[in-house]
Amino acid sequence: MALRLNPLDIVRCRFPEGHPHGDPTVPSNELHRVLVVRTTQDADGSQWALVVFGTGQNTTNKGGQPCSFNQMEIDALPGTGLTTQTRFHFDKNVGIKVDDAWFPADSAGLARGHVPQLQKPEALRMIDQHLPLQISASPKLAKPGPVQVEIKKKFSMANLRPKLPPSDS
Repeated sequence: MALRLNPLDIVRCRFPEGHPHGDPTVPSNELHRVLVVRTTQDADGSQWALVVFGTGQNTTNKGGQPCSFNQMEIDALPGTGLTTQTRFHFDKNVGIKVDDAWFPADSAGLARGHVPQLQKPEALRMIDQHLPLQISASPKLAKPGPVQVEIKKKFSMANLRPKLPPSDS
């Protein structure tokens, strides 16, 4: 059975190597904790997920600085699937295909969890503020930014004149 993800799931995946000399379309060898923020499905039934990277390093429990405006920490509570407090970085996000290359079959049973009920409003606010509305169909590191929509209407005088019936002269 194929792994199916839902928004606000916390799972492990092979987050791409995003360093300057690495290929962001290639999964890393290590499994990393990620927060699923959006999901979509292709016409062929393939699922894609927009995920944000999580780390247990430099969390407030370990003496790190408080979270910045684009970070969120989730404690290791029952139901989260986390073994230690984890900081999710909403500026480190990527759209990836939900398949064995990124989500190995053996990781599906590894402590899959969800965002705690009390933190769901904060998580949804962070998603709305920092992440794109759509998941790109290619696994490239996404740069969060504001979504701008511009609507332009052109008016023509030809469209404003009433049409007169032909004259019989």
